[in-house]
Amino acid sequence: MRHFPGVTNLCGSWSYGGYPKMRGATLPAIVPDRHQATLPCVGIAVVKIDPPARYIEPPPPQSRHADNAAKRLLQSLLADPRLFESSESVGLALLKVTEASGDPKLESTRWRRKGWIFGAWDGRHFRYPRFQFGPEGRPLSSIAALVDVLPRDSDGSNNDAVLWLFAPDAALDGRTPAEVFPEDADRVINLARQRAHGN
Repeated sequence: MRHFPGVTNLCGSWSYGGYPKMRGATLPAIVPDRHQATLPCVGIAVVKIDPPARYIEPPPPQSRHADNAAKRLLQSLLADPRLFESSESVGLALLKVTEASGDPKLESTRWRRKGWIFGAWDGRHFRYPRFQFGPEGRPLSSIAALVDVLPRDSDGSNNDAVLWLFAPDAALDGRTPAEVFPEDADRVINLARQRAHGN
């Protein structure tokens, strides 16, 4: 009997997780128990087929107008010095509060990559929202927990998280998560967790 890659002899007891085909018919049409079967060695080849991958429905396409409006809003948020600051200024503050020395940009990058602070890419640099820092530039104690539950972009820009953080939410009495976080971090973290699960 000839053997081919991915093809198994149908001899004796065997089990499988997919839906093998035998001359155009799936095994369940031949054997009631599709997880294990005992059949004589009859020289028939069975092709094992992996179960189909879980289907994830793609999001509906956005109109070009809506996409452009979101980009303009994002750019205006990231460019606002009242809301965001540069990696260099954040790094300088971090070096000061930790009494360390080094390159400020590398320091802010290190904290961001470890998930200790949140930053978003503006197309040229990472920018850091001010709400996550105390008066002296020290990150608030709960910011790492918030970073863990914020939405993540596939490109690592964190732009979706920015749009959520600075959008008024009815669950926060019409205020934005960025406004509420410094005074009630747990409320914002719980809301982010709910939104992540589609609630």
